[in-house]
Amino acid sequence: LTGELNLGECTSLTSIGDYAFYRCSGLTGELNLGECTSLTSIGNYAFSGCSGLTGISLPSSLTSIGEAAFSGCSGLTSITVEGGNSVYHSEGNCVIETNTNILVVGCKTSVIPSYITSIGDYAFQNCSGLTGELNLGGCTSLTSIGDRAFDGCSGLTGELDLSNCTSLTSIGNAAFFDCSKLTSISLPSSLTSIGNSAFYSCDGLTGELDLSNCTSLTSIGYMAFFDCGALKSVVFPEGSTGWYVTQDETATSGTPVSVTNSSTNARNLTDKYDNYYWKRNV
Repeated sequence: LTGELNLGECTSLTSIGDYAFYRCSGLTGELNLGECTSLTSIGNYAFSGCSGLTGISLPSSLTSIGEAAFSGCSGLTSITVEGGNSVYHSEGNCVIETNTNILVVGCKTSVIPSYITSIGDYAFQNCSGLTGELNLGGCTSLTSIGDRAFDGCSGLTGELDLSNCTSLTSIGNAAFFDCSKLTSISLPSSLTSIGNSAFYSCDGLTGELDLSNCTSLTSIGYMAFFDCGALKSVVFPEGSTGWYVTQDETATSGTPVSVTNSSTNARNLTDKYDNYYWKRNV
């Protein structure tokens, strides 16, 4: 299936189902759904892997965008929502849920608005065209980065600086999975949890991981730093105690772990206890 997908005359179209155009990498140009004036829902993975698409326009009638509907659309340079939509709006080549200010879909040219409260699950998944450093420093209302939000964003480089995201409490499961060119991470004091496999295979991380400001941190997920063997030290907050590891996600106790030695912390997080849940009694 190649070329542009023209659904402009489908004025009775109400939904596009799950996986409808999954991995149709031969589709090119703009996906213009703006004239589909009855379209209310786009299903899970409906256009996932359509890497040849360069633009998307969504209609004012749309009220539901499914899980990972546009993940892997790595060629996108433009995303817009027609005016008058009651659920979504677009800004900076991002689709944003209006009532919650959750960023639902992004692309390689996205300029993330400072007012967003969350980067949703799968928002930039496999967006390999997103390159350079990810700047979220102005997003002071950001409370969470969702599951697989930047999974497979192999073009991200340099420092991931989240230190100014002073409302950020959680980084989701596999949020930065295989972001192999990230070289360092700075995290805010507000952070309470790092999800399972959050930085899995971020093997570009070298030197020191500084968690010393993360005084609110109480959990680090299963395999959060798996295959990050280049990390030489991990610094926990001074005086941080009560940490234990367990292979039962629901457990409230486990094997105690001292986090006073930074080099031992690195070995424990990336090797000895990499396939454990890290928790802290506070």
